[in-house]
This record gives sequence, structure tokens and C-alpha cells, in this order.
Amino acid sequence: MAITHIAPVKSIEPWKDSGKYVLNFSEPAREIGPVKLVQKGRVKAQNMQAANVVRQIVVGGFMYANDHGGEWPQKLDELVPMYVKQDLLQTPFIYLRPAKQAKNTQNVVVVHEKIDPQRPQIAVGFLDGHAELVNVDQFQTKVDQATGVFRR
Repeated sequence: MAITHIAPVKSIEPWKDSGKYVLNFSEPAREIGPVKLVQKGRVKAQNMQAANVVRQIVVGGFMYANDHGGEWPQKLDELVPMYVKQDLLQTPFIYLRPAKQAKNTQNVVVVHEKIDPQRPQIAVGFLDGHAELVNVDQFQTKVDQATGVFRR
């Protein structure tokens, strides 16, 4: 179904005892043309969804650590089902377990998407709880895979 016309609504009234309503318009409907889509909208939506999932994983990690004396899980699977839903882990993620007393938490990478050559950005979750989209080339040159520290 497509929306082809638009008009301002003057009033809405019940129609008999049907549980339905009648819309009364204040002026004749006018035709609308095609709606322009956001450029690269699908990629932007995927990126935002990935960033949201990464953020949820980091929050789940915080809750786990709170319940386990400050220790983060050995594997992301340990967050399921108590801290995150299983379906959040369907995307391949790289998990870098943080040290118990990590410093500069805003630069410590906890989880990130597996690099996909089809996408120029990946979602990255940091130990301070924030997530951001990072250009793949920037990520590869700035993250120390051994320590999980992102050099800004």
C-alpha cells in the first residue's frame, strides 16, 4: 500500500456503533510525489542498529561484572540469557575481555563488529559504556589488538 494523497483533518467522528471512525477533511486532498529516500539509508540503518547492539552488549558486560566481583566474562556467551538476549549475538563480534582495573576506559575497546569489507564503518563498544561507528581503516591502524586500546 502506498500513500498517494494528503489532506489536513478537520475532525474525527465515530461511525455508527461499528468501532470505526470517519475522517472529515478541511480541504481537498492533494497528490504527493515520490518520497526521496535517505542516501545510503540501508547502510546507515545497519550501522545504527549495530552500534545499539554493541552498546547493549557493553551494558550487559557491566551488569555481569557487577555480579561477579568486577570480572568481565571470559566469553560473550556467558552474558546469555541473564544479561543480553541470545539474538543480539547473532552478528559476529570480536570480544576483548578488559582487565579488572583498566585505565583510560574511554579508549579501551571491549567489543567490535567483525570487519566487513562491504561496510566502511564498524560498531565499536568501549569500556566507559559508549559505542561509536569507526572507519575500518582508522580502526585497524589505531587499535592495539593485544590490549584493546584505541589510540585517538
